[in-house]
Order: sequence, then structure tokens, then C-alpha cells
Amino acid sequence: SDTFVFSTGDTGITEATADTITDFSTGTDKIDVDAPGTYVEADGSGTADLAAFITAADASLTTASDDIYAQYNFAAAGNTLVVVDENASGTVDAGDTLIILTGLDK
Repeated sequence: SDTFVFSTGDTGITEATADTITDFSTGTDKIDVDAPGTYVEADGSGTADLAAFITAADASLTTASDDIYAQYNFAAAGNTLVVVDENASGTVDAGDTLIILTGLDK
């Protein structure tokens, strides 16, 4: 099993600057982030693009903690996007973490 460790500022918040994990295995691999807040997971098959993902994430993030929002099967393309609100701002912004898990659609 693998453990992928992320800290504030390790990734960008665009698809081009996000960290991409190509061999994540559900049930054995882990993502280690400093985020003690809530975790929300949603079906992203109807999400059109990254802007729509960020809008959905912003609606779910709170300002109480470093929350995590994930969409599996993002844009019906078979990938999962995960964002960590590192600064507990309640919005996706600079300094947050965006991770793309390729081939992970559930």
C-alpha cells in the first residue's frame, strides 16, 4: 500500500497545477492531509468542468475547519477530484490542495 502525503502549498488549484495520482488503489492506499474537518463526497458525472467542481466545493466547505470535498467520476471521465480547504476559508483559493486520482470513478 502507498501513503500520499500533502501539505499546504504542495499543489495548485488548477488542473494543470494539481498533483495527479495515477495508481491510487481504494481500500489499500491512503492520502495523508492535515485536514481535521468534514469530508463530503459526491458523484461528479454531471459536473461540466473545473469551474463547476469549484462551485460545488465552495457550497460544501465551511469556515470552521480544513474541510475536504471530493467528486468521483468527475465530468463522467472516470477520475476523482479532491480539494482540501487548507486555510478554512470556505472557498477554493490559493494555498488549497487539489488532487486528481486518475481512473478512480467510485
